[in-house]
Amino acid sequence: MNQSEGEAATLAVTADIPSLPGEADLQRLSPKALLALGLDGIRPLYLATRIYLAFSLWFVLIWLLGDFYEFRGNEIVFRIEYPLCLYLFFTFNQILRPSRWRPLLASAPIYGTYAVHDVHYLTFGAIPSLAQVRELPELFLVGDFWLRSGMILSALGIAWFALRLIQYNRRSLMVSLPALSLVFSIVLTPAWVAKGLEYGLWGLNPWMQAENAANNGRLTLAIYNEARRLEAWGKLESHIQDDNQQQYYDRALAYLKTNARRDRQVFVVMLESFLDPRLLKPLKGRDEYLDPNFRRLYDKALGFSVSPMFGGGTAQAEFEVLCGVPAFAEFDQVEFNIFSSNPIPCMPRVLSELGYDTLANAPYIPAFFNSNRAYPGMGFTESYYAREHTDKPTYLHLEQGQKYLFDGALFEQNRGFLEQRQSAKPLFNYILTLYGHLYFDVQRPIKWKVESKDVFLEQIVNISYYRSGPLAEYLQWINRQYPHALVIALADHLPMLGGWKERYNALNYLNNIEDNIYHNRILVVQDGKPKKLPTIQHFGVPYLVYDYLTDGGFCKNFDCPIEYPVEKEKLRERYRYLLANAAQKPHEVSGRNGP
Repeated sequence: MNQSEGEAATLAVTADIPSLPGEADLQRLSPKALLALGLDGIRPLYLATRIYLAFSLWFVLIWLLGDFYEFRGNEIVFRIEYPLCLYLFFTFNQILRPSRWRPLLASAPIYGTYAVHDVHYLTFGAIPSLAQVRELPELFLVGDFWLRSGMILSALGIAWFALRLIQYNRRSLMVSLPALSLVFSIVLTPAWVAKGLEYGLWGLNPWMQAENAANNGRLTLAIYNEARRLEAWGKLESHIQDDNQQQYYDRALAYLKTNARRDRQVFVVMLESFLDPRLLKPLKGRDEYLDPNFRRLYDKALGFSVSPMFGGGTAQAEFEVLCGVPAFAEFDQVEFNIFSSNPIPCMPRVLSELGYDTLANAPYIPAFFNSNRAYPGMGFTESYYAREHTDKPTYLHLEQGQKYLFDGALFEQNRGFLEQRQSAKPLFNYILTLYGHLYFDVQRPIKWKVESKDVFLEQIVNISYYRSGPLAEYLQWINRQYPHALVIALADHLPMLGGWKERYNALNYLNNIEDNIYHNRILVVQDGKPKKLPTIQHFGVPYLVYDYLTDGGFCKNFDCPIEYPVEKEKLRERYRYLLANAAQKPHEVSGRNGP
């Protein structure tokens, strides 16, 4: 390239770049022109200030509006949460491609995170965790067509956002470094992150997560909780060898082997989202909403058991009922996710050690909440799923065109299987029902019309009616087939009414007693006779079983945390011991892990 060609190329490149005025040019400009030039120079700063001011006003508005649903804290939220959100907003502004919509798009991830957080809290009464992202596959599995479609569209939208709107360049990398450093720090040094945040957090209360989020901010608390969870996970191995807990289970098993009667059977039926409609004030006195045969036989014996969950999280209720400890969610939002099939001394394993056949019957997908690992780890010797979802031998099958097996069909299939079963061993038969799961497909004609603004109430009332009759028939069959048996039927959690826990308070559920949304129906039948119990905790079920097998001797010799309320904290070390061993691969564990 010769000199003239190079000059031409330079002119072509710089043709669109306006030249800056020199000193002589400035002297020739009028004061008005100079003012206009100055305004042009500060206009980008003015626009940026206006954008960030609008974002700050949004943040303050969210903080103020939180008072409407009891989710407002004090000004301490501006110590960490506000700078964090402002930084994230700045970062998204920098990494997105220029457009008139860039400020709105930059704020969308923060708006969305806050919306998901608050909707989850209002729906389930619990603060969400970052670890719950792992539950999205489970949600996709159990969701209907519209939920799955929404999840797919959301995933495609996020992919489009990432591919089309983000600039992948050095500037994007540089402004993202603090966020990336925080992510890596949470993963690699969670204890350091948690300790650092504690210096800025205020009034942390382990039992009042909503209050913590209100005081310190949604994102800040989510980061802190995840760091604490990963820190606890790192310490999990330290709980594998706990002599106190090992000795407890050794003594308990030794006592049971000596004193438990082997001529008694045990049945536990976990009823998905079962609700007694008569406990809602507008439906009080409507006895016809439950099957007349069920009412005649068992109405007076109906009691309450307190679940760890509301509106979802069946696996958490299962964990408590089968393992006898609270579902603290200390190491994972769902304890079943931790299981590797390594044996731990939950109730099925204890009964197996006593010579019982231990059967799990769950007419759904083996991977549902990792149950295909959790059930063997807890000690079930046989697990049966619907044949439509497994290649393993099973007697269970779905009704044509149905996603969740109707309770009556499930009980009938289980009866037929047990009647043909050839075994001289005593039986522990655990059934998990799925009928009544969101979105409350009745699968039967609507018998009872219910006028209510609550979206699902009519379906739930009819589902309760249709399942109470088959449950009564199943219990009567057990009485005939197994005269000496303990049967415990209880709900895993309450169903959602239109999605909001406040609906139960509006309907005056159980006269709005404390923790009313965690109180679920339980029915106990002992040797064919209904037995009314005081309110218990879900994790008290194994102790009821052990006490029944020993004619009341177990709870005289061991502490039985059955009645509500129970000081849960005294069971935390037992919980950690179980989870630490559950998480280990079988070949990684040396020595015994309990019965």
